[in-house]
Amino acid sequence: MTSSRESDARKARRIFVATHAPISTGGGVERFLTTLATTLTEDGFDVRMVFSDIKNPVYSMIRPFAAWATGRKVRRVTERGDLTICNNYFSWNIPTDNSIVIYHGTEAGRALCTRKVYSRLRNLLVGTVNSYLDRRAGMNRYVIAVSNSVKREIERYYGLKVDRVVPNAVDTSAFTPSEDKSDHRRRLGLPIDKFLVCCIGSHDARKGSRLLRKTIIPSLSDEQHFVMIGRESRRGRGITPLGEVPFGMMKIIYNACDAFLMPSYYEGCGLSTLEALSCGVPAVVSPTGVGCDLKSNKILGEYVISCEEPQRYVDALRKLQNSQAEWMRVSLESRRYAVEFHDLSIFRREYLSVINSISDQSSPSVGDKVLD
Repeated sequence: MTSSRESDARKARRIFVATHAPISTGGGVERFLTTLATTLTEDGFDVRMVFSDIKNPVYSMIRPFAAWATGRKVRRVTERGDLTICNNYFSWNIPTDNSIVIYHGTEAGRALCTRKVYSRLRNLLVGTVNSYLDRRAGMNRYVIAVSNSVKREIERYYGLKVDRVVPNAVDTSAFTPSEDKSDHRRRLGLPIDKFLVCCIGSHDARKGSRLLRKTIIPSLSDEQHFVMIGRESRRGRGITPLGEVPFGMMKIIYNACDAFLMPSYYEGCGLSTLEALSCGVPAVVSPTGVGCDLKSNKILGEYVISCEEPQRYVDALRKLQNSQAEWMRVSLESRRYAVEFHDLSIFRREYLSVINSISDQSSPSVGDKVLD
């Protein structure tokens, strides 16, 4: 049991988390940060978010500039002994003492995987400037990867040592399966008698939007219906766009649907996939991020499909639709997998172990270079 003196020391210790946008924006990294901040605060740490105060919208879109501005702000507000947690290359230009960098993916890996769907100019920027800063952020710091696939990328492309892999977490006590989908569908104005497929980030080419539009959606059967989440989602035959929805509504949406679809070209981990799995919703996903780990699962691995095989996505959805026994088998395994490998208790234990180990040393266990 933690002594009173140890508890007071924890409460006095400040942790600054450097990121590029307020956590209220609700993206995957922002949801991760919300979970991390809540977990550490509950354990007695004084957690403070730091992001750039850039007012010019053009500058705010240039991520390297925003990262530099964030780092400059971190240097102003931190004091000796404070712990700093960075997300990817936010902030590459802060002191390395008592600092952790969490890689939610790599800029080099993103550029490689999206070369077919993004412009050459964009991939050139990501693959050079962003990747350089991304690698620099991990030098002489304690390095955490959010998935095994990200760990392999860091070691392969950046030549850095990954100190620990800590998978993203989902609140499995909140994201739980629902026995009756009808009430959720009525509340959302969705068809009651269709096989509903949830898609998130449908406007983003990285998330497989072209694959959806050109191959998967045109192959819809009359019994299938897509529920699109994200900006610029458009209504069409067999499609209901819900646009951007509050995070608190996501559990209802997952439980209203029969399957989750994410034909993404690149993911670091994939929080949406984990949330769907925790709700017992079968996930048909690509082998990136958490999908790489799912491949080794005897049941869930059958639904991890390359973006180069679009017809297999269509076939997998039909298989789940046409067999209640198969759907139930995958649903039960999805829930079990989320609870066993991605529960909040695992997340809390791992991060507290990292922070306490750094606190016990005069300097962090750094991510030393493996290669020059």
